Amino acid sequence: MVTFNIHQLLFLLYMEHSSGILEYSDQIQLRNKQLFDPVRKLWVNYTPEEQVRQCVILWLHDVYKVPFGRMSVEKSIKIFKQTKRFDLVVFDDHLTPRLLVECKQPNHPILQKIFEQAALYNLEMKAPYLAITNGFHWLLAEIDFGAQNYQLIKQLPNYPF
Repeated sequence: MVTFNIHQLLFLLYMEHSSGILEYSDQIQLRNKQLFDPVRKLWVNYTPEEQVRQCVILWLHDVYKVPFGRMSVEKSIKIFKQTKRFDLVVFDDHLTPRLLVECKQPNHPILQKIFEQAALYNLEMKAPYLAITNGFHWLLAEIDFGAQNYQLIKQLPNYPF
């Protein structure tokens, strides 16, 4: 189980700032209560969490120049013989996972149990970066699988991370 110490909690409070991700909402294509997903190349039903996911996708594409073809959305993975779905994974040119993103609806608090959920998914994916966002706030971590620890970070490095 992952727990936060006082220094990490203070850092988390520091990270609680407007990320600007939801500013990408005006770039999402809308049609009949559906959003167009440029990764899956299909229309998906609108939910607040889906809006956040689509904003993250557009932000990663715009700011970090991540090609849509290097992102994967809501794919099934097996974790301890249970089927789970991750929200978003970014791959490098060799199709190695580099970033796992867990999205929550706006104003959903980013709690330790959500970090633990994403970390559990990442046991299978082994992405060196983990992100959790509700569109307003972020928690970013760099994972060191060899040392079996993580460090909270302020921003992602340049793609391919």
